[in-house]
Amino acid sequence: MMNKVAIILINYKQYKITMECIESIKKSNFKDYTIIVVDNNSQDESIKEFNKLEDIVVIESKENNGFSSGCNIGIEYAKKNGAEYILLLNNDTMIDDNMITYLIEKCDDHSVCVPKMYYFYDKELIWYAGGKISKSKGLAIHIGIGKKDNSKYDKEIDVDFATGCCILIPIKVIEKVGLLDEIYFMYCEDLDYSIRLKENNIKIKYIPNAKLWHKIGASAEKKSKLNEYYSNRNRFYIIEKYKKYFSITAYYYALFTRYLRILQSKIKKNDTYKTIIKAIKDYKNEIMGKVEKFI
Repeated sequence: MMNKVAIILINYKQYKITMECIESIKKSNFKDYTIIVVDNNSQDESIKEFNKLEDIVVIESKENNGFSSGCNIGIEYAKKNGAEYILLLNNDTMIDDNMITYLIEKCDDHSVCVPKMYYFYDKELIWYAGGKISKSKGLAIHIGIGKKDNSKYDKEIDVDFATGCCILIPIKVIEKVGLLDEIYFMYCEDLDYSIRLKENNIKIKYIPNAKLWHKIGASAEKKSKLNEYYSNRNRFYIIEKYKKYFSITAYYYALFTRYLRILQSKIKKNDTYKTIIKAIKDYKNEIMGKVEKFI
């Protein structure tokens, strides 16, 4: 039988970073957990090294079908083996010793819980202190991002958006809401899930005394072609998917800001604009999931 909490980590060619996350989990004062590492077809020494560890479950995916797919593989395994909670956790994080305990204390069958998250390389600087969804812009917004931590961010509140970086979900909530949507490959799947939580009357609780530190950029370099492509394509897709939820301005705001990004790219004489144009064209041509080329 699985322990009470199944902690799911997705690894893709990041054995060292994933192991650092695992070591932080092992220092937790909450011990009723099982770590599940889903390797997204790294094709390196990751699986061999992970299999040397007797206290974790290693699942090797034969294909890299993205973050959601990896998470869903881990969730299905945990469900079949009796877990009561799923903790989706980015592999490029370090958790506080008390984080899981504080999340578990506040979670129930009608809610999910998220911690306060800091930048790893500036440990008092907030990356996420709850999240909002802008219906007029079609965006998820991190509360407190880039701000130095203070008492303003210490209030336990219900929020609109749960980042996929860390979220504790009861199995009963997953049975009601379903698995993550794999169509995105990466980016926007957490916004999608947050909207579905809301549609099913599931609260997202921000628990400020639960904390972690996030190594931003370890999984995908900010403003890389990969980032540009999936974040742009998927944003248009999710606005269309939930057009009854977002206001009509969301699509035009996204289009206008993409135009400005394209113009900026051309002025700077880089090829970012080609990636953005391809992303928009692929969205319009209903090309979703994983792609191999971004320009």
